[in-house]
Amino acid sequence: MGLGEFFSQVMQRTLWTCAALALLVIALPLGTASPARGAAPLPRASGPEWTEFQGDLSLTGIAQGGSPAGTTLYSVNVAKYLGGTLPNPLSNDYPYQSSPVTDGSSVYVALGNTLLSFSASNGAYQWQSNLPGGGGGGPVVGTPFVAGGMVFVNQDGGPNDLAAFYANNGTLAWSLQPPGGGSASSSSPVLANGNLVLTDTSGGFFLHPPSGTGPWTAPSVPTGASYFATASFGTISGVGPAWIIPDRGNRSLDAFSTAGVALPGFPMSGQPRLDRLFSSASLANLSTPGGGLDTWAFFGGEGGQGNPSHLYAVDVSHPSQVFALTLPAVGTGDSGIRSTPAVLASGSLASLIVGSRDGAVMRINFQAANPLSPTWQWGWNASAGGPVDASPVVVGSEVIVPSENGNVYSFGVGNGTQLWSVATGAPIYASPAVAGGLCWVVNSNGELLALGGNLPGGGNGVIPKGGASAISTLLILLAAVAAVVIATILVLWLHLRRRKPAQPSPTPPPPTQPSGATSGGR
Repeated sequence: MGLGEFFSQVMQRTLWTCAALALLVIALPLGTASPARGAAPLPRASGPEWTEFQGDLSLTGIAQGGSPAGTTLYSVNVAKYLGGTLPNPLSNDYPYQSSPVTDGSSVYVALGNTLLSFSASNGAYQWQSNLPGGGGGGPVVGTPFVAGGMVFVNQDGGPNDLAAFYANNGTLAWSLQPPGGGSASSSSPVLANGNLVLTDTSGGFFLHPPSGTGPWTAPSVPTGASYFATASFGTISGVGPAWIIPDRGNRSLDAFSTAGVALPGFPMSGQPRLDRLFSSASLANLSTPGGGLDTWAFFGGEGGQGNPSHLYAVDVSHPSQVFALTLPAVGTGDSGIRSTPAVLASGSLASLIVGSRDGAVMRINFQAANPLSPTWQWGWNASAGGPVDASPVVVGSEVIVPSENGNVYSFGVGNGTQLWSVATGAPIYASPAVAGGLCWVVNSNGELLALGGNLPGGGNGVIPKGGASAISTLLILLAAVAAVVIATILVLWLHLRRRKPAQPSPTPPPPTQPSGATSGGR
């Protein structure tokens, strides 16, 4: 085989390989498109998660992964999928809005009567589904709960208060109405110990299996109970698994076992009426002098305009009294706490980070070395520039706090120094979702914004909306490398052809003499 023929065959085979790579690059996005509605759930990619209100069942507000940078990676106009109008669910001074959640692959947002899904990496629209109650039921004002390939949402009253959707395509799996006819609910569903918990403002506290089948369980709640908060769940030291929830109707704290029985010492009879309670309770285990642990619940109150507000602590393991800290008004107006405190626990010390209605962000240390006589100590005060209704989230050495002035702030956990802020263009009432170096927020214009510097799954920068996946990008690079190889082979082949010596032309035979002719002239 000659050298030219060899290179010719190499080029042909390389061209066929590159053609196959190109077809694979084209086919890959088609093969990874979202399944059609009605398809069975598919396995989902794992990644950094924030699957529920405040990140975990104890509502600690502690995120895992790196700290987000103060950069807007992408924004999505979610409201346009609702016809451009974002409802104010309760039409009052506290427009509750659902917080986003993520399973590492998608971000889920509930606005009005619609649940929507977007790509976590670039904000690309994936699907939307209307709640089964439609306009006959209230909107979703709590935060969805993601588990087992399902998204659970709690509607604010109506014929189908609790609904479950397949996370991969938005198909409705089932919907139910709890006993009592479906009262208004501003809390979030919680899944723990094999049951979903649903609460409402009429004092309903209901448990149901997440499969959509099986009986409802309804604990015996105190007379006059009203729940605006989300139930927190934890293994209470000395007690066992239990549900803890502030009771706005009785201005107290309620606690139930997983069987729906009130824990010993609850309701806390004889206690003074607390502030109005919107805040949920965050739980922390703190050490005792004898080397044991007590479980404490921390939640905020709202005294109202011109009245003092308080931060509360209750030893759930041995309830005897409510320990209260009076909050000074750092700014102007109401100093109440509607958000849930983020809590960092170490030994007998709990560091609480809370935001207030007067725009203050505070770190307050609670020392329970003597559980019968704990102490409060101020850490630092910072300003969020506007009322804080969203719950702070701690990630690494930062605390992230959205504000009603439309900004998202980051403060140092140690000293409260402002590290960065990002303007979103509209007030923020919903709590953030923080995972894997990203922070997602939804503002009152119905915009979903992703802040940070790292995408889920690693890597820096942003894949543009509608851009290629990481695998597609790799195949494109391989195709580019193959093209370079082809060009190199072609150049080499042409160069060798020019250097090859030319073959001498054959000598023509002498002319044939005609018969009888002479060789001489006249």
